[in-house]
Amino acid sequence: MRAEAILKYASALLAWAALFLGLAHAQDVDLDRQIEQVRAELSTDPAGTGPALLAGLERRIESASPRQRVEIELIRIRHFALTEDMREGAERAIALSRQVMDVDQKISALRLSANLSIESGDDQSAFTLLGEALSLLDQTDSITDKVSVFGLASVFHSRSGDTNLAVDYATRAVDSARSGDNPRIKCGALVFLAHAYRFQGQVELAEEQVAEAMPHCQRSGDQIIIAGFRTLIGQLALARGQLEQARRQAEQVGELSQGIYSNGEIDSVLLLARIELLSGNHQLARDHYRWLIDRIADSERLERLAEALDGAAEASERLGDLAEATRLYQRFIETRQRHLSRARSMRTAQLTVQFDHQRRAQDIVLLREQQRAAELAEQNRSRQQRLRTFVLICGGVIVLLLLIWLLRALRERRHFRRLSDKDGLTGLFNHTRFFKQLDQELAHHHENGLALILADID
Repeated sequence: MRAEAILKYASALLAWAALFLGLAHAQDVDLDRQIEQVRAELSTDPAGTGPALLAGLERRIESASPRQRVEIELIRIRHFALTEDMREGAERAIALSRQVMDVDQKISALRLSANLSIESGDDQSAFTLLGEALSLLDQTDSITDKVSVFGLASVFHSRSGDTNLAVDYATRAVDSARSGDNPRIKCGALVFLAHAYRFQGQVELAEEQVAEAMPHCQRSGDQIIIAGFRTLIGQLALARGQLEQARRQAEQVGELSQGIYSNGEIDSVLLLARIELLSGNHQLARDHYRWLIDRIADSERLERLAEALDGAAEASERLGDLAEATRLYQRFIETRQRHLSRARSMRTAQLTVQFDHQRRAQDIVLLREQQRAAELAEQNRSRQQRLRTFVLICGGVIVLLLLIWLLRALRERRHFRRLSDKDGLTGLFNHTRFFKQLDQELAHHHENGLALILADID
């Protein structure tokens, strides 16, 4: 009875344990789904239901696994940076990248921190973080990570003036994206390549990438990516002189970005201002440019600020306000110099890190050569030791053979000596031994008498 009671008790414990593990697993799966839902909502509807869903997700963070907590924190940082402060968002992402251990999450944190560092003007940190992310890509099979990191590297090199390297990285992003079937990833990769070609001045190649990207971007459902895609179409249309098409794209970008994506809003107004300027609507163009100048004067968006100052100065000149135009041109020159200085700093950061990587690579080569030399020396010592061992063994064998030969010669000598002294039939001393023995006896008994008895025994 006691054994049966123990068995029932153990079975009950196992049943409760299984139930508990099943519930825990179900909660993990449910939270993973919620995380993906919030990430998708913040991409497709950043100003709508996304923030409310994020708040609900944050309330469950205490019951989340360590990996789930990192995913939630990445979402929080990205949303915070887009809506409030990119520089602080970059600092948070950098801190997170130093804490996580999983390679894919580390790449995500590094990519996010590098992106935010670029947007906030910290080029040295951006390039260093990008280098770290690139060095980890061999350890992951994630298409998303590869496309995002290669694309971000393309953006950095485009801004630093190394357009050939920008195209190379963007091409790698496209190659990675084509190995999967995610429309959002394919759209982003092709947009990266189109931007790289645009920076090179190859408008036709850029338009080819845009045409290929269009169906993927339309299926992506990512509002920010679609805004960036339409901005690119508007810029290419403007370069072709197609003002009405550029205007339509700029207005759509403004609607998509309103209140959720500041860079999209700024790019939209920049396009509209340029379109109005080229259309002869100088006052409206100046109003747009003034709004932009007020909006980004204290930011690190130096390229956009310089473009706005240049456009405002041109509009003021066309309106006959020469004093305003002179003042704006002066600010444009100063901002342009700051922008070029930043581009040089980006290039310097790139070259510095490349030099550091080359030096480390040379150090690695030197260490490998030293290791190889040590291995060769050890192999040489081993061969010499084997040779000495072989010589010693051969010498020992030769000495042993000589000893054997000597012993055999001595034995044969004694044998032949016995044969030379005795009769082979009777075993008695023979005639030769008789006279030898007689000579010895005569020499020994020279002073004493000696008797010799002869007998015939036949």
